[in-house]
Amino acid sequence: MPLPGLGWCEVAVHPNTCRYRVRKAASLTGRDLDDSEHRLAAMLQLRLSRGPSAPRPFPVADTAGPGSS
Repeated sequence: MPLPGLGWCEVAVHPNTCRYRVRKAASLTGRDLDDSEHRLAAMLQLRLSRGPSAPRPFPVADTAGPGSS
């Protein structure tokens, strides 16, 4: 199963280890990670389980707009 967009440099394990863990999690949860809806649900559950104070994997855009200091 290819894992597009998975930043190997951000994961402190070997790529094969990461693939194994993803496959293991998929088998334990019954999710088909080849199905885009299942992938989305899994990503949302993971992000929500980390809580609001968890570091974000990507920068959050400034929504205040220009000139609103």
